[in-house]
Amino acid sequence: MLIDTPSLASACPQKDTPWATYASPNDYFTISYPRTANLIYTYDATPQLLSRLTIEFIDHFDYSRNNGILRFGVQVSIWSNTNNLSAEDWAKTTVSPMLSKTVLKADLIYIGSQPAYRLHRTDLTTYFSDVFIAKNHLMYELYYQDIDSNTLVPACWKSVQQAVVTSFRPR
Repeated sequence: MLIDTPSLASACPQKDTPWATYASPNDYFTISYPRTANLIYTYDATPQLLSRLTIEFIDHFDYSRNNGILRFGVQVSIWSNTNNLSAEDWAKTTVSPMLSKTVLKADLIYIGSQPAYRLHRTDLTTYFSDVFIAKNHLMYELYYQDIDSNTLVPACWKSVQQAVVTSFRPR
């Protein structure tokens, strides 16, 4: 379900573009995003999945013919972590064996003050990152296309995506 659609033809936000902070209805997390982004809340019956939100960015890069759309985002999923697994253990036990073969690198990072475990993956055409944070019997997962390696993506989008990811705060 689309919950906020300011523009379907938004360009990379400029420095003066206002940002908003989304607080999940169940008080699971907050995350900041430029007001030009689309927020999509997904209802899914996947076991243990409590909530899923995608912050989607769209940019047209071929204005002359009105085609050529760049579409990417940051997906936030909240999982029930009843076994109280660490972020690293969760990543190792929930990533399917087929996907684990595509993991290029795994590392420990921090999102705010929270330790997180990040997987860098590929599907052989695109690079992705999965970031896992364990807190209060919940597992927070941030999933996004790793646009840093994509030369077609303007640099401003790379800094916007990084700012969105690092603004994430579990509660």
